[in-house]
This record gives sequence, C-alpha cells and structure tokens, in this order.
Amino acid sequence: VGHIISGWRYKTWTYTISILIGLGLELAGYVGRILANGNPFMKDYYLLQIVVLTCAPVLFCAAIYICLGRIVVICGPEMSRLRPAWYTPIFLTCDVISLALQGAGGALTSTADDAEGRQTGINIMLGGLSFQVATIALFGFLFLEFLWRTHASHKVSTDIQNASLAQSKKWTAFLWSLGSATMLILIRSIYRVAEMAGGYDGKLMKDENTFLVFEGILIVVAVLLLLVFHPGAVMDGFGGTARQK
Repeated sequence: VGHIISGWRYKTWTYTISILIGLGLELAGYVGRILANGNPFMKDYYLLQIVVLTCAPVLFCAAIYICLGRIVVICGPEMSRLRPAWYTPIFLTCDVISLALQGAGGALTSTADDAEGRQTGINIMLGGLSFQVATIALFGFLFLEFLWRTHASHKVSTDIQNASLAQSKKWTAFLWSLGSATMLILIRSIYRVAEMAGGYDGKLMKDENTFLVFEGILIVVAVLLLLVFHPGAVMDGFGGTARQK
C-alpha cells in the first residue's frame, strides 16, 4: 500500500511497478506456505512458495538498478565507468536472464516425474541464483566505486539543482538506504544459493528459522528501506534538470 501511494504521488511508474510485482510474488509465496501449514506434503503448495519466493527479489533488484543511472547524473557522470543511460538496460537484461533461469528451473522441477529431472530443475535454478548474486555483486562494486571516486574528486555537478541535492542530508540517507537494501538482497541471494545447493532434502531447506531470518526478515527490511527513502521523495523536482547521456 505504501509503495502504491508513493508511486502514484511521485509518478515513479517503472520503479513502483517493479516493486509491486516483486511484492505480489512474495505474497503468493507466503500464501503457499500458509496453505501448506495444514498439509506440508502437498507438492503444489511447496513448489508455489519455493519458486516464487526465489524469483521475487529479482524485481526488487530491478527497481534499485533503475535508480543508479539517475544517481550518476546527479553526482557527476564523468566519475562513472559507464554512461548513465547504460546502467538500467545492462542490469535489467541480467535480471531478465536470472529470472528466466530461475523460472525455467522451477517449472522443470514442478513437472519432473523423477529425481533426476527434479535435480536438473534445481541445477537450473541454482544457475539463475548464482547469476543473480554475480549481477548484484557487480552492481554493488560499480555503485561503491562511483561514490568513492566522486567523494575523492571533491567535484560536484555543474547543475545548481543537482549540486544542491547531492550535498543534502536526505540525499546521503537515500544512498545509504539504497546501498543497505542492495546488501540485504545480496545476503539473501547468497543464502538461497547455499540452500538450493543442498537440494530439497538439504539441511538449510528444512530449517525454518534460518529461512525466516535470511529470506523473510531481510526482504521486509529491504522493501521498507526502498519505501521510507523513496527515490521520488528525494529527487522530486529534479527530473527536468538532469538528463542521462
């Protein structure tokens, strides 16, 4: 509800739609877990929660990636390894690949009739998760390096409005929240890789407390950070001055 209100208020349609699709998948996954509470041996309920909860954070990553090109424009494009306009298509393409692999693996797992087929599905999902981890890690590296180079150069944007925003406290809080959300999702993805690597009979797959901490809590905190420090609230009024090149 908060993301719907903020998205409507600030007109951040792409960012908001990405978040909402991710949240929809999360809700579907936990509905599957609630339904499975009455009968934990129902295959459909189990596959519902394992597949959609594995795929959902890809959409949150997409929302974060959308912000980086705008951040580069405001802080100073000359400090970036890539052109501002390149960040979103490059990382969103990686997201699509990751989501496709995880979805295909989940579909294969759900339709396989034998252990070998299910293991093949697990391996494909594991490949998608590993690719997601690599993508988030690369994004985090480029993000941190850009901020470090910008800080070390002591340069500010030549645009007065952008320079004023880049030196404000709310901008600093926004960058910290975005970085923190990225780190939380990265930790969650690494956990998922370890969980899937052990297979459906692995120790991590059967440990609900670990799941609730590294899946549930981390995602809730990340999504709240993306709401409380909403990019629309921080960059409102600056959309017409900065251009991605």
